[in-house]
Amino acid sequence: MKLNKYWNISCDALVFDSVLATSNECIFGVELEIEDVPMEDDEPTWRKSIGMIAKEDGSLRNNGMEYITSPMYRSELIKVLNDFLVQVPDTDNHYSERTSIHVHMNVCDMDDTQLAALLMVYQVLEKLLFQFIGKDRDKNIFCVPLSEAVLSYRAVDKILNGELVDVVERWQKYAALNLRRLPDLGTVEFRHMAGTSNMQFIQNWLEMLNHMRNYAMETPIDVIKQRVVELNTSSQYTAFINDTLGNFAAQFAGNQAQILLEDGVMNAKYSMLKPKARQKKYTMYFDELIQERMNQEVVRIRLDNPIAALDNNAVWEVNN
Repeated sequence: MKLNKYWNISCDALVFDSVLATSNECIFGVELEIEDVPMEDDEPTWRKSIGMIAKEDGSLRNNGMEYITSPMYRSELIKVLNDFLVQVPDTDNHYSERTSIHVHMNVCDMDDTQLAALLMVYQVLEKLLFQFIGKDRDKNIFCVPLSEAVLSYRAVDKILNGELVDVVERWQKYAALNLRRLPDLGTVEFRHMAGTSNMQFIQNWLEMLNHMRNYAMETPIDVIKQRVVELNTSSQYTAFINDTLGNFAAQFAGNQAQILLEDGVMNAKYSMLKPKARQKKYTMYFDELIQERMNQEVVRIRLDNPIAALDNNAVWEVNN
């Protein structure tokens, strides 16, 4: 069943120039978190691009703002983001560890089996994607890898068994791949990227996600499952990255990339085991993981800045 039928939602693109978009382009929306925004008469002085709004963000400092785009095709989004970010210096005062970029991918036109396919492909690639993003984002308390939580290992089977609504209700919004915006926005949210004005980096990320989505849309879930089961040689790993990430596969060459992919393959294979056959290696749920990471962050803040640690809410001032 199409995902928009579950919650009666739609996700139409705000089209500015239909010539830009191609037939295999996804609709995206982006949230940009930026600190130290110059203000004049209580208004940001940076010119907003068409299809973009700005709102205050209390988790950010020094006139921190969140700039949010309307949903639009990838090519149009790149044009809009480039038009805006050319004004924003890519410096630490604008992009501290508290800032991030969240990408919302439209999945309204997917059915539940295609969403399950996307999740399985993501499981295989997750560690490679975090390597591409860098900046230890996989350690961030507001960007928890799916590989660390037990719930994600049941998600594919539950979705294929008609339990999508239950999966979404039990999901955690701080998961690196967030399903909680499906009911209201019809999107899957990718929370991986740290704040930046590096437009080429952002464009590469959007194109990689677009490749992943197209592969999941076009490849039956049973074919993906069988392929994951049979992945065990370097050439097969290379072919899988080529098929799922397209032109960006060359960025993931070498032994380290293969090790990360092997971990992802193991995680995906583990998720295909029957529940009774699974070992108790992964025992924590997203909420428990986030609480554990929050506790670790409190310790870090106390060690780095004892005065800031006197603020009981200090942990919430880290990146979200």
